Amino acid sequence: MTMDVSVIIPTLNEEKYLAPCLESLSRQEFGGSYEIVVGDGCSTDATEAICRDYGAKFLVEPKPTIAAGRQKACDAAKGRTIVSTDADIQAPVNWLDSIVSRFDGNVGLYGNIVPYDGSRTEAWMCRNVMSRYMHVMDCLGNPVPAGSNLAFKRSAFEEVGGFNTDLVTAEDLDLTKKLMGVGKVAYNPHGHVYVSLRRVKGWGYGNYVKFHVTNAIKYHATGKSHDSYEPVR
Repeated sequence: MTMDVSVIIPTLNEEKYLAPCLESLSRQEFGGSYEIVVGDGCSTDATEAICRDYGAKFLVEPKPTIAAGRQKACDAAKGRTIVSTDADIQAPVNWLDSIVSRFDGNVGLYGNIVPYDGSRTEAWMCRNVMSRYMHVMDCLGNPVPAGSNLAFKRSAFEEVGGFNTDLVTAEDLDLTKKLMGVGKVAYNPHGHVYVSLRRVKGWGYGNYVKFHVTNAIKYHATGKSHDSYEPVR
């Protein structure tokens, strides 16, 4: 059966964060039909059981990249629109509606991310500085999406061949670049999600910024990402 929306989530040992994520997705005030599809990288904790508790489709993908998990979920998805996110997000109740109602002929949309476990200053920076940065980059035709808040039309996704499952990171940038070859990918200022700062806290700001800046430069210069992405649980 075709759905209006499929929310796809890659996972690997996410029992600490997954239940609040799925709980927020189960409470969406959305008038259409939607499903949750998980592409799991062979978890050894309670990730699968938590998915089953919330009625999410659960598929195992042995290839050890986030992109492969996203692709596995997309392959099983039945939605005309696919919404990519992560296991540590928490979505406002109007999140799906704020995406679907604003496609306006675009093939893709991406929104802002705001920490739910950070300081007031960190939340302010994301709501104000980051949102303006995303808007400016959108106007310049150089989108800066995050895989935790990226939506696209299934038809366009299939046309461009989906995610590059060989990329360790930057799979969101890569997919967006390909989607731009068949249509417009736009910034959606109305659709944000709340995310965990676990990686920032685990790595420290300096290492976090250094990794993502150099990774973006490497991807844009060579089409490849860094070869490793340390898990933080």
